Amino acid sequence: MTSTYADVPLDQLGREAMARIAAGDKHKDKADQMFVSAGLYLIEAKTRVAQTKGMSWSGWLNTHCDVGRRRADEIIMIADGRTTIEELRAATRDKVKAHRERAKATNPALRNAQSVESPTPEAPPWEPEPAADDPRAVLLADLIRRISAASLQDLGWIDTTIRSLRDI
Repeated sequence: MTSTYADVPLDQLGREAMARIAAGDKHKDKADQMFVSAGLYLIEAKTRVAQTKGMSWSGWLNTHCDVGRRRADEIIMIADGRTTIEELRAATRDKVKAHRERAKATNPALRNAQSVESPTPEAPPWEPEPAADDPRAVLLADLIRRISAASLQDLGWIDTTIRSLRDI
């Protein structure tokens, strides 16, 4: 495959690939085009990183692209036609399903676990509500409620909240 990005600086290849990955995640209808475009940037970057002494593909991805090696390689596979987004998504669904089944089989506590779709329960009545003028206490109370629900759906919110607590 001939490179069309030979004149693009190596750090910019990562930014361009990330922009297209984000756009592909955001706009599922244009995802194929965005992932192919991102993959072409990543193919060029991977080739150039391999030719650069003292630089590793994983290290470059970590510094310039903020995706893991496996995800980058999947996107490259889409770009060069070895797979499709639908095939990757189906494989991921199968892996997640198999993992959940293994976890339920080996851990009796998970057999009756709530599904991801279940709503977050309200705080128990014995917990006092924090003062509305204390944003940190409000966030902490909400965090405790959501952690106690232990639903996968809230993990992203929990991470974001913990990060915002550091800023208050």
